[in-house]
Amino acid sequence: MLIDGEEPSIGYNLDLALRHFRLRPEVFPSEVDILIWVDAVCIDQSNVSERNQQVAQMRSIYAEAKEVIVWLGEPDEHSEKALPFLRDLERRVKPAGGYEAFLAEYSRTIKKYPVLEQSPDYEGWLALNEFLARPWFERAWIIQEVTVAIETVIHELAWSKHVTRLGKLRALVYLEFRELAGQPSTPLEQLLVYGRTSKSSDPRDKEFALLGLAAEMNDPSLKQKYSPDYNKPVPQVYREVVELCVIHSRRLDILSYCCDCAHPGLPTWAPGWSCNANPLDIFWPDSTQQNEKPGNSGSDAFPRASGFSDTVATFSEDFKLLMIRGAVVGKVAFVVSYDQDTRTTLSAWASLLPRCSLWQQKSYPNGESIDEAYWRTLVMNRADFNTALAPAHYGIAYLIYTEQISPADGFKMAFGQTGSEREAWQHVETVINFGSWVATVINRRSFFICDTGYFGLAPESTREGDVVAVMLGAKDPFVLRQEEADFKLIGKW
Repeated sequence: MLIDGEEPSIGYNLDLALRHFRLRPEVFPSEVDILIWVDAVCIDQSNVSERNQQVAQMRSIYAEAKEVIVWLGEPDEHSEKALPFLRDLERRVKPAGGYEAFLAEYSRTIKKYPVLEQSPDYEGWLALNEFLARPWFERAWIIQEVTVAIETVIHELAWSKHVTRLGKLRALVYLEFRELAGQPSTPLEQLLVYGRTSKSSDPRDKEFALLGLAAEMNDPSLKQKYSPDYNKPVPQVYREVVELCVIHSRRLDILSYCCDCAHPGLPTWAPGWSCNANPLDIFWPDSTQQNEKPGNSGSDAFPRASGFSDTVATFSEDFKLLMIRGAVVGKVAFVVSYDQDTRTTLSAWASLLPRCSLWQQKSYPNGESIDEAYWRTLVMNRADFNTALAPAHYGIAYLIYTEQISPADGFKMAFGQTGSEREAWQHVETVINFGSWVATVINRRSFFICDTGYFGLAPESTREGDVVAVMLGAKDPFVLRQEEADFKLIGKW
């Protein structure tokens, strides 16, 4: 390889890929000249101005390419098994197609073979899992590359719309961007949530890799101000992401993804997108929809904390403070953190409930019994990762799971004396699902009771004396901690 008469230094993987493709006539036909573009070679990574210019064009580069070729590395025993299995899976689900079809196929396997090793497809699933654990699937930039490409080819496997939806959890989530790309209204916040599990050597690339796909970039004035710029330090980039999302949506939903493990130098109101993702955030894409109105699917079932109000938000001149308006719900009076054992945790949390009598409460502020409000809190009032409200029979499942009643008594409460064997098995499955879902929801959370009688789940770092508030334009209430004249954002309720 020569560039301006000189032999450049290239990485091992690129060298291996070019040698591999050169021997593949179906990729590089020997009888014609092929024009290829490789980012590692065609962008001078040491020249910040050039990087800024090229990164701004990345969407166009991949969208206009005849074909995007991906090199995952050399074949191994896993890929030799995974690729045929992947093709077989595609044939099985192709009539239905799509992301849901692959999930349904995997769910059928799990239900039929609770011990996955007993499944005749076990070796295939195992090999596919290892294959999709390759580093390429974790890269932040593949989101844009795969999304906008006319056709993406990996070795001899052409990735169709269906095939791109399979994979390990992290790959499955953000390869779904293929569908989002066809929606020009997809906001940056939603893209960031889906792509949070991706990795990059430069923290700024988590945002820059997605800006080209974001609805906000359809506005010329916003595009000019917020285009990728590697001259900006990481904290500034992360703060500007919040500003961009708030300006475009007039909502504060992006604050729901803040955590206490953010990048050094970040204010607490700016999410650190390099932190580990909360799976609950990733699997509820509906929670990031910016334009829901009453009556839309899902909006009535899960009302926003502040209704459909627009935010009233301004930033300080030094960009360190976010000034917003809201209302205080109460102060944290009691709080108990998560224990490693789910049942032990629930027992410790339930011991706080009698404290509600300190405020002469006989029922929860919304009219529910305190016990019902408690078990609905444990599941965030959802049935599972989908958007269905928690069914009433989860209350019975809670009593059985916490060993307050026997499974037999719970069955009688649910079905009376005439329940069938099928209903009995459904009953057992409900209890198992409830326990699994609770363990997912309460992991690394604390349970608190406010001095106004409200209670809920909050970040582990929540302390007594913290303030719980609802902000205009926010979908979740927040836990705040006063520090002199200002407040620190601890996290969402």
